Amino acid sequence: MAIGVLRRDWGFDGVLVTDDVSMAAYARDVRGNVVASLSGGADLALASYDPDLAYVALDAIIRARRGDPAFAAAMQTSAARLARSAPAEPFCRRLASRR
Repeated sequence: MAIGVLRRDWGFDGVLVTDDVSMAAYARDVRGNVVASLSGGADLALASYDPDLAYVALDAIIRARRGDPAFAAAMQTSAARLARSAPAEPFCRRLASRR
């Protein structure tokens, strides 16, 4: 899996985002794929096209977080990674201050 190569083999600790959950290969099993992606080291699941699939993905994430301690731990790791990567100041404000 590409995420494993990035995380384990290359030591990448930046934010990783999945393909859109509505893509055909992903959408065949949104629940399983979103949980596997986030468990495997992705930090965000992209849901930009089909709002119905976004709700399916969100439901799968909530259920996995409640029922699987390993998944909950992976979510904590992702939350920490996202917090480290967030700019201290909103990007639009930084751009405005340069004028």
